[in-house]
Amino acid sequence: MNTALLSKARALLAPHSFRLHLAAWVCCALAAWWVWPPALTALVEKSPDPRPVTMPHQFKVGQPSYVVEGKLEVGLRGVPHLTVVADDCLQSVSVDGASVYTTKCSPCETCAYKRVKLPPLTRGAHDIQLVVVDYGVAAALDIRQGDGVTTLALLVWLLGGLLVFVLSARRGVPMAYAWLGGLALVLVTYYHLCTSSDLRQHDVGGHKEYITHLLAHGTLPRVQQGWETWQPPLYYWLAAQFSRATTWLLASADVHRRVQVMSSLMYVAVVWGGILSWRRLGFTGTRGWLGLALLVGLPAHVFLSGRVNNDAIGPLMGMVLTLLGWDYWQRGRKRTAAVLGVVLLACIMAKTSQVSLAAAVGLLVLLRDHLDARGLVQRAVRAALVGVPGLAWLAFWFHRNKEQTGEWMYVNANLQDSLKVTNNAFKYLWFDIPSFLSEASFTTFGGKMRDSYATALAASSLTGEWGHEWVGTLQTFLRAAYLPVLVLLALGLILRPRPWQKRPWAVAVLLVGVHAVFMISYNWRYSYACNEDARLWSPVYFPLAVLWGWGQEEALERTRGRLRSAVVAAPVVFLLVLAGFWWRFLLP
Repeated sequence: MNTALLSKARALLAPHSFRLHLAAWVCCALAAWWVWPPALTALVEKSPDPRPVTMPHQFKVGQPSYVVEGKLEVGLRGVPHLTVVADDCLQSVSVDGASVYTTKCSPCETCAYKRVKLPPLTRGAHDIQLVVVDYGVAAALDIRQGDGVTTLALLVWLLGGLLVFVLSARRGVPMAYAWLGGLALVLVTYYHLCTSSDLRQHDVGGHKEYITHLLAHGTLPRVQQGWETWQPPLYYWLAAQFSRATTWLLASADVHRRVQVMSSLMYVAVVWGGILSWRRLGFTGTRGWLGLALLVGLPAHVFLSGRVNNDAIGPLMGMVLTLLGWDYWQRGRKRTAAVLGVVLLACIMAKTSQVSLAAAVGLLVLLRDHLDARGLVQRAVRAALVGVPGLAWLAFWFHRNKEQTGEWMYVNANLQDSLKVTNNAFKYLWFDIPSFLSEASFTTFGGKMRDSYATALAASSLTGEWGHEWVGTLQTFLRAAYLPVLVLLALGLILRPRPWQKRPWAVAVLLVGVHAVFMISYNWRYSYACNEDARLWSPVYFPLAVLWGWGQEEALERTRGRLRSAVVAAPVVFLLVLAGFWWRFLLP
């Protein structure tokens, strides 16, 4: 009886399914908007220079401390914490005259970022005071939650969600995947509300310096002019142009906030590209859904959406090359080889280490041409189309390096000795499960995890190279739940789908495999723990998602009984714990 009623209800709702999904999306977007209301109003700098405060706020140089006061607006949900960036040190925070945070300040490069826990507060306005201590250079204050989720963000959610639902429906993509596209919009917005452009990335000052130079002068800086000016220019040029073009829309005293928006758009483009191309990659229905889910929620990818450096462009390049490589694998068209050559040129102009992608694509083209028994001339023409643009750029770039530094492949590897890790083959051949589960956080400055390349890589894909003390024991559960998911990735690498030539497995394996060889060689040459970070694998995030999907699908096809139930349950458990991580990480 119940089954019959359920079937009848489904039949009645089926014609309205698309409208129901859109209505549900609107409700969810409005709910998410309500969860993070504006928190800070009427902020003023009381001393030493009385004036209004608009985030990010730049203090005048030369004073030891600064006092900012305002109103903390508490809505229905309350405000459990504030994420404060204060240069150099947030000395104290008080609410309604009562101290809620205090610390003894001292000169420190890592003290600026604080997550201040607030006591339970009643609904309404509360007086708040913050004291910032400065030890030189330009002092600044930023509280990203101060504005909450703006009406503009809500509009982007609604229109973006509508677009991804419409595109998914037209391509026959399951609506569950369209929801992932909407979730990406919400997740990246919340992430930006607690992530300054100074946080969670390496050497951000050097990358900002590069962009600022391009904005001011419009020409390339010299190779050794700054800490990061040895990097190729494409990402920085795009960032400068985007920042200049969006001034009217994203007015802010910090131009690099607009660069963060560019990074977030790249993240969303990768997620949407994956959703809309998943069927094209051979996944029918909702098979291989783990790959797309991780493309949306894996912290290493989300972290890139707030970066001001050239790692942020890697996933987009990897996605485009995966799709183009699959197209060439299927059709072997000369024009696809030409487009591949242009995209590879862009990859190398964005980051020299992405030359690994050129090597992988070159092997892919050679293998496909061999399987198609093409003649020697045809192979040579296609190889030239793929490789010559990138080689021409490298010749120019290496010549420029040689002229300015005396080294043809100059790399700024002047890092402190405390980051060095002992080199041995064992480092690359084992996974340290005990330290992976027991160490409170992964750090490049100590701990056993960094003595195992694979362990450091896995840990940094979850939480980067920073600890998150407010996550607590949830971080251990997250890592434990991640282990079977990593097994599914390994299965995706070693189990060939059947028939393998009709699936993009070879494309993904070549991109990931060649990049792995390159990164391990690079780490051996420059044996620093910061070169074990998952951010350096950003160009292969998309093919990794494909392999995760294949690993899940192959495991389901080759298992039975309880083992099959475990294959079904393991990704679900991990994603539930990951959702808890993001909840603790992001929501105020």
